[in-house]
Amino acid sequence: MDVYIEYVVLDNFTITLMIAALTYKIMLRRVAKLRALIAAIVGTGVAVAYPFVYNDALVVLIKFGLWLTLSLILFCGKRKFLLCSVTFLAVTFLFGGVTFGVNYLVCGDVYSAMRVSSFDFPISVILSGACLCYFIIKKLTMSIHRRKDVSGAVYGFSLTLFGKTLELRGLMDTGNRLYDEKSGLPIVIVGA
Repeated sequence: MDVYIEYVVLDNFTITLMIAALTYKIMLRRVAKLRALIAAIVGTGVAVAYPFVYNDALVVLIKFGLWLTLSLILFCGKRKFLLCSVTFLAVTFLFGGVTFGVNYLVCGDVYSAMRVSSFDFPISVILSGACLCYFIIKKLTMSIHRRKDVSGAVYGFSLTLFGKTLELRGLMDTGNRLYDEKSGLPIVIVGA
């Protein structure tokens, strides 16, 4: 089976970008898009060079070095560097396992599933489609929930200034939904 360089580049770039973003989310951090992009470019560059390395021990060393390099790119200067790096490695193993599992289901042979992609197109197309669907559904449901949540706290009111009356709508502060147990009145927390 022929392996096209475009597929290798597209798959590795997309998957490394997804792994980086997912690791940031798991660690409850804002996704550093530039760092994730740089890590995906570096990871893809190394993946393109793998076929030219014939020594298995050297491949393992290169993979270990790549993990350290990508961890430094993604998490250098951030809290819990080691935990973030190990999480990045675990998510990488998860993606590799899922990719192996899909290949195994298609070709039914462990050796083929480990060595060759079973599809005539990049697997990153499937992953990108799934991620796009996830983000669209996430944004849509968040929007619906926010509107539903706020709808009970939006009221119409009128404001008269210099003899002119304005009809407006405003959001009543719900006090983060804290209520006094005895009086039942809402509690508003205000800074000093």
